[in-house]
Amino acid sequence: MVSSATASPAEQIVVQIAARLGIPQSVAVSAAGVAFQFLSRQLEAGTFDTLMERFPAARGWIEQALVTEKQKEESSFLGGMVGKVAGAVGGLGGVGAAAQLFARLGQVGVPADKLDNFVPTFSNVLQENLPADLFQVIKGKLPGI
Repeated sequence: MVSSATASPAEQIVVQIAARLGIPQSVAVSAAGVAFQFLSRQLEAGTFDTLMERFPAARGWIEQALVTEKQKEESSFLGGMVGKVAGAVGGLGGVGAAAQLFARLGQVGVPADKLDNFVPTFSNVLQENLPADLFQVIKGKLPGI
C-alpha cells in the first residue's frame, strides 16, 4: 500500500486511519470511501466539491468502497442482508444515517471493536488536514462528533 514517507497529503488520511485503528490500509481505503460517500449525502454540493479538491484520491476510495461492498454482498447471504438493513435504516433520518454508516463500515471490513473509534479518528484526521472553517462545517455532519 502507501508508505507514510511517500504518501500525498490526501493519501495520509488512509495511512493515519490504518495506523491509529490498527487496521490494514486496504480496509482503511474502503472505510474512508464509505465516510466520504456519507459526507457527499450530508454536505451541500459546493462544500463537498471543496472537500474533494483537498482530497482528490477520495473519489477512488468511494469507488473502492462500492466495489468491496458489492463483493461482500455477492459472496455471502449475511452481507446482502446487512446491505438491505442498512438501506432500510438509512431512511430514518440522522439516527438512520448514522446506523447506515456504521453498517457499511462493518461491511467493508472495519472490525466491530473498531467501529466506535472510526468516526472520531476520521474526524481527527480531517481536522489535521483541513482549514478550520471547512472542518467545522463537516464536523457537524459526522455522527457522534
